[in-house]
Amino acid sequence: MERLLAEARERLTATMPPKTVQRILEVSGDVPFVVMDPSGTILTTNAAFLAIYQMTASEMVGASLERFRSDYQSTLVYEHLQDVLSRGEGWWGELCHCTPTESLRWVEAFIVAVSVDEIDYHVGLCRDNTDSHRTDSPMQLHDLVLEQMAESVIICDASTEDTPIIYVNQAWIRMTGYSLEESIGRNARFLQGPDTDEAVVEQIRQHLGDGRLFHGELLNYRKDGTPFWNELELRPVRGQDGKLTHFVGTCTDVTERRHFRAQSDFEESVLKNLARGQRLDDVLTMIVTTLEREFPALKFGFYLVETEEKVLSARTAPTTPPQVFGQWDGVTVDAQNGFCAAAAAMGRLTVEPDFSRLPDSEFKREALDRGFLGGWAVPVSSGAEAPIGTMMVLSGSPRHPTEGERSFCQVAAGLAAIAIERWLDDELRAHLERQLRRAQKMEAVGTLAGGIAHDFNNILTGIFGFVQLARDDLPAEHSVHQWLEEVMAAAMRARDVVRQILTFSRQQEQEVGPCDIERVTSEAIKLISSMLPSTIEVQMVPAANLPVVQADPVQVHQAMVNLCTNAWHAMPEGAGKITVSLVDLTLPTDGLTTPTEIPEGRYICIAVKDNGEGMSAIMLDRIFEPFFTTKPTGKGSGLGLAVVHGIMQAQNGGVLVESEEGKGSTFYLAFPVEEAEVKEPPPPKPHIVKGDGQSLLLVDDEKPIVGWLRALLKRSGYAVTGYEQPVDALAAFEADPQGFDLVLTDLTMPGLTGIDLARKIRKIRDDVPVVLMSGYDDISAPDLLHESGICEVLRKPLMAETLTTALARVLSQS
Repeated sequence: MERLLAEARERLTATMPPKTVQRILEVSGDVPFVVMDPSGTILTTNAAFLAIYQMTASEMVGASLERFRSDYQSTLVYEHLQDVLSRGEGWWGELCHCTPTESLRWVEAFIVAVSVDEIDYHVGLCRDNTDSHRTDSPMQLHDLVLEQMAESVIICDASTEDTPIIYVNQAWIRMTGYSLEESIGRNARFLQGPDTDEAVVEQIRQHLGDGRLFHGELLNYRKDGTPFWNELELRPVRGQDGKLTHFVGTCTDVTERRHFRAQSDFEESVLKNLARGQRLDDVLTMIVTTLEREFPALKFGFYLVETEEKVLSARTAPTTPPQVFGQWDGVTVDAQNGFCAAAAAMGRLTVEPDFSRLPDSEFKREALDRGFLGGWAVPVSSGAEAPIGTMMVLSGSPRHPTEGERSFCQVAAGLAAIAIERWLDDELRAHLERQLRRAQKMEAVGTLAGGIAHDFNNILTGIFGFVQLARDDLPAEHSVHQWLEEVMAAAMRARDVVRQILTFSRQQEQEVGPCDIERVTSEAIKLISSMLPSTIEVQMVPAANLPVVQADPVQVHQAMVNLCTNAWHAMPEGAGKITVSLVDLTLPTDGLTTPTEIPEGRYICIAVKDNGEGMSAIMLDRIFEPFFTTKPTGKGSGLGLAVVHGIMQAQNGGVLVESEEGKGSTFYLAFPVEEAEVKEPPPPKPHIVKGDGQSLLLVDDEKPIVGWLRALLKRSGYAVTGYEQPVDALAAFEADPQGFDLVLTDLTMPGLTGIDLARKIRKIRDDVPVVLMSGYDDISAPDLLHESGICEVLRKPLMAETLTTALARVLSQS
């Protein structure tokens, strides 16, 4: 130990200026010191160092220095420290640490790499500077606030030529992907790219030159090359003499907001052009132009499916090189023929994130030669019919689509389906009826369902997990159990709401079959209540012992949304009550209007009653006509009830209505009774399957989930090593490939997806089973999962019983 300290002091004296050495060593008593191995694990220390952290030697030894890192300090500091030590140089600086009692300590440290008896150590000599960092100092508080702001902040020096950046906060680093060192000293124009609007850039220059406030939106590019829309506000800062000294900018990534707004305008514009009878190629070109304006780093093109030959036919791709676009022309629609053909064959989005991993082909060579490194394909389909086309998307970087891109592409594909169908059968009115079953207002919620589910399911996984751990730790008679049950019940309801949204947002139509109409109606009301304003009361009148009917739950949801939306619009001043009940009717029945004759017999009806303005007899005769509406211009298409009528015909049922002016209206969705009862299997009894000491590698970028899973799996008999960063998990596996019996990883993580992590791990050891967790409803094609070595996919929110059962099953099979 004396040799270590002596060499450390010698390195300190030789490396640092005399005043710095004196500042570190001139402390009362012994100098606080710490000895670590090259990985940062603490081997020994002295009482003075322990006093800083208020810990005992047994608590300190074995801990990592980075364990104490406070959120107030960037990880870049530690990366720089490791880089300096790896070069054999001494590092001097200040570390902000958080003790086990959660108090902040500012430690000035000199750390050097020392070798004794051919063993490498890192020795740190320290000084406690906490007293000089009182956060009640206005400047210290100012610094903390800037670093913890959600908004990105940038400060530029206006007194220097080219106004270089002199400060950015952590939010700016996260938003752009550029580190502090990569940003300081540069003009912010390095964020601009090929599609940045020069007119906006010129406005910024004029405002900066005149010392005026600028507020606007500018297309910028992250370090990885992906574009984002930056809402920028630049404010001039002047000194006491009135001279301009700095510009302070606040930046917000508004990409998703712009896409959502543009998506709504996009739908309206395309539908208007379709109503005017615009030609197919003009409509498809308009869609591509809009998409490429919103996503300038992507290229788009449309293929039609030749019905008889079942091959792709290249149609429209105005800016994509024909050498690339033409490669799919004439390709047979088959899941094995590449991502464009697979999307049309399977009827779902198909992603090929990295073209370099494709087998050698003309398409691969042409695409890579022209800078297209990845892509995906979206099926163009309508209703339950097979896809009638495919939209190809090409990206300049190897990646998966973002939720915003996925949502916008699905809407674009739906609009393209309208144009293609009209071109195929030249029956615009019938075509719009089929399309608008999916294009009602509720679809705006559906397009966001994937992102909502991912984030919310991660949150719910933590809630479920920690509630279960708390229940297991409490005595059976403890009074807190009843409150934990309430928390679990509320979380279950939240999970069900997410599932309802996901069910409604799916693009494929489901088959009509035996259906528990009371349950489906109850689920639909929960969803509808959340989308209507609070001035509308939605009430359901329950019914018991109803027979089974033939229905498609997704289409029932759609029809109820249309009826409840119409009921809301019929309310005076947008306030009133909607009553939904289930009625057992035998038709025919007097007093009910229907657009077509419904066969005699027994029907179970969903009755939607409002206390709105009602309708006259003349209006009742016309309400089911396409394009007939009583709403002001621009407030309705006149197709809502026509769509409901079409839906009910597909259910082998019908729609009926009774109404009187001033007394409201009641619409009935009539479903024929099905004699066979719905047989649902009894729910399995919850059961946690124990492990037998197997070693698991756990990876999830959500800290609460890692904490819960580590605790749960250890209790369940497993040895668990958990990481929040996939690169750290990969490094651990590379260091000890035989040390793990199974890998449990999340799908969506920064830096490395779960699928990519599985590929890399299986290259190291091809027999280790990998289980994937995901908060998304739609993950990847089964062949991609199999190719990556993934044995099973678990969808969040996870329950302990489901997880442990799956792990036991996979381990037994391996």
